Amino acid sequence: MPVAAQNFKYNKFPLGEFFSPPETKVGRKGQVNQVEFTSTETPDSTEDHGLDDPIPNSDSMNAAAMPACPTPNCAPRKV
Repeated sequence: MPVAAQNFKYNKFPLGEFFSPPETKVGRKGQVNQVEFTSTETPDSTEDHGLDDPIPNSDSMNAAAMPACPTPNCAPRKV
């Protein structure tokens, strides 16, 4: 999966804020409460990982011989 850069920043939210239910009751002419969430900008980076899976040549040849859309009602896949 391509990424824009190896180093990036994201907002980290305290988990406890999401487990405290806010007061949501409001009167007929009342004003609703506002909620605020705090976050900390956290730097991070990606790590390179990889796997290799050998595919037998016969499997590649069989796949090339198959139609791209084997049933009439399937949509072609975008790769």
